Amino acid sequence: MTRAVLDVRLLERGDWHVLRTIRLRALAESPHAFTSPYQREFRWSEHQWRRRVETEDWFVAVDDGHVIGMAALVDCSPHDPHHIESIWVAPTHRNRGVFRALLDGIIEIARRAGLTDLWLWVLEDNRCALRVYERLGFEWTGERQPIRPRHRCRELRLRRRI
Repeated sequence: MTRAVLDVRLLERGDWHVLRTIRLRALAESPHAFTSPYQREFRWSEHQWRRRVETEDWFVAVDDGHVIGMAALVDCSPHDPHHIESIWVAPTHRNRGVFRALLDGIIEIARRAGLTDLWLWVLEDNRCALRVYERLGFEWTGERQPIRPRHRCRELRLRRRI
């Protein structure tokens, strides 16, 4: 399969509608990969979408004018390092270097911010995502967390030095 010809860009304040469209598409297509359900975010107001774009660094991958992937770099709290979240690539563009291109954009922003590590949480039963992250240099930290109290599914924490 050939690699996608991509434009990776950081969403700006006014791009909330781009985020809404790609995020809802991802939640509908891959509900097993996310901890937030489509029905919940579908009901979000414009204000809520604008706030996500304004408080997080959202990257999208565009191929031939169509947004086909996304990832966010999120500053979780003063005690928790930046995490990569909401990674998704359209099924038509998987295994073509799209996430690698998104990750390159994230790394550039992270280095400018003085970060030395990138972190992410992944559902432990998402074996496909785990293989991709490992190929891109992420390693399991040994940490697990439940996605919700009393929920049997857990997330694994991964780290990559940059």
